[in-house]
Amino acid sequence: GGHSLKPFLENNPADWQGPKGALTVVGNFGVNISAEKQNYSYRTSQWRYIRYSNGEEELYDHYKDPYEWKNLAKNKTYLAIKQQLGKEMEDIIRSR
Repeated sequence: GGHSLKPFLENNPADWQGPKGALTVVGNFGVNISAEKQNYSYRTSQWRYIRYSNGEEELYDHYKDPYEWKNLAKNKTYLAIKQQLGKEMEDIIRSR
């Protein structure tokens, strides 16, 4: 299944039942790469969280940094946000 875009088309996004963000697989070549070896970018209205297959991470606050100049992934202040975004991302990955 997927999620209907009808709430957006009818200008009522509060009725959206889908995920809180958009997941993109980035920089991977080939069709036989396992999920844990993929590079992922997860974008919500405020955040972009990127997790690479080698464990590296990036985190950007688009409200304060729309051009993604300051990677916040190693800043402990944002650990809970990073964990929440990672959980949301994993939920999408597992549902495919």
